[in-house]
Amino acid sequence: INMYLGGLFAAASSEERKYWGFLVFMKVLNEAPMEVASQIFTQNFMRCLMNQLAVEDRYLHKIAVKAAKSIQARTSKEPDFAYPALCGLMGPRGAVNFDQITKVKIVEKIVADVSHTAINQLMPFFEGLIVHSEADDKAAASRRQLIANFLQTIIKSFMTSAKEDDSDELDSAVQVIILTLAKYTYFSSDTAKPPISDATRELFRNKIMASLNIIISNQKRPSDIAYKVVQKIRDMEETGDSGKSIIDMSDTISESVHSAFKTLKKINKKVHLPFLTVSRYPANLLQSKQEGEQHDQAAQGLKLLYSLTILQVYNGDADAVSMLDELKMCYDKFLSHKKSNDEESGEASDALVEILLSFASKPSHLFRKMSEQVFGAFADKLTPTGLQSLLAVSPVLYM
Repeated sequence: INMYLGGLFAAASSEERKYWGFLVFMKVLNEAPMEVASQIFTQNFMRCLMNQLAVEDRYLHKIAVKAAKSIQARTSKEPDFAYPALCGLMGPRGAVNFDQITKVKIVEKIVADVSHTAINQLMPFFEGLIVHSEADDKAAASRRQLIANFLQTIIKSFMTSAKEDDSDELDSAVQVIILTLAKYTYFSSDTAKPPISDATRELFRNKIMASLNIIISNQKRPSDIAYKVVQKIRDMEETGDSGKSIIDMSDTISESVHSAFKTLKKINKKVHLPFLTVSRYPANLLQSKQEGEQHDQAAQGLKLLYSLTILQVYNGDADAVSMLDELKMCYDKFLSHKKSNDEESGEASDALVEILLSFASKPSHLFRKMSEQVFGAFADKLTPTGLQSLLAVSPVLYM
């Protein structure tokens, strides 16, 4: 089939033969099994397809548009076909910026329809496009930005179309995408050519935070993904498998982060605890269940807050380091088994409010959304002082 199509789309072929070639392409694409259809993105075909799509008044433009739409139709009907389709359109025979060259949005539409079950196959391809850009610095930065945009689009598509019964696979797919971006954000790579620039690292960092915002806005338990992501980044840092960490930390900050991870692991163990553990011999089963649910919400909220605060330390936020000590106090007073008096609990509540207000005041949808969710989990512990702080700044936050 490659030789046959290659001949039909040869540079010396007539327009009639190329038209015939497009018909053969669509016939194979629509009816052949995947292993055959995956082989029809030949170099001659891709060159002809891109040339004809790029200019509307070219003789074969309409049949080229029809062929491009048939590629998208196959991926919509058979999600696993997204891998060979994107390899054909964006790989060596096509172009990473295929949509821009051809003035169509075929790649964008295919990316938006990518199934989370196909992401493990696709991510090495996308990562290869990040690492082996084979272009000058400016072109490489543009190419990497395009890939980062596609990855964020995939996460948004995952989260808005997610079903209850595929949450585990979905979480795994989202983590793979975010951790791929994290690999080239927080670690230096000897394989990336040209090297990842500081501007691209900042772009990737923003995409990670934007993706987490999408997750928090669309998931019932967003702390699970946030926790796993920050824990994996920590593992990557310790093993060195992803390259040398570029995170510049003093010994004092490193110690604070290490202590924060120990506390975060304790919080994670308290999530999903059976409600009967809150009251060993409940006089009122319903009341005990409600207490258990409140305890779980508080653990989820603190888990999310701890995870994003540690991530902010990795992002170089100096204020985040001091917040870790205050969060430890909140954990000790609200979730640990240590007994605390009303005054100590009040101090912890006020500290938590100040932390949430600090995050909410940042120009970030993620931090505002996170602050709202965590505040909801701890609203019953609000003191008059905390309420006063909240009322003092609320007009500014929501202007």
